[in-house]
Amino acid sequence: GLSVFLERANGKAPELVASRNIPDTANLQFRITGEEKFLSFAYATTPGSWKTLVSDADVTPITVQAAGGGLHFTGAVIGLYARTEM
Repeated sequence: GLSVFLERANGKAPELVASRNIPDTANLQFRITGEEKFLSFAYATTPGSWKTLVSDADVTPITVQAAGGGLHFTGAVIGLYARTEM
């Protein structure tokens, strides 16, 4: 089956934050919303029918302050990807 998941990669191995099994679908949407230092992640298997995967995730670990500041911090990166697991 299919699943949507959120991982945090801030070290050697990614950490699974949340995962949900979803029905097979040809239409999958993702949405990220933020306010101050929190992000919420949602998905929809039918247009507009949003389901929250994670609400109010603290983004403090991906700030300039958490990275120690300086000129070498490239900023927070959020990436979308798919994978097959056997």
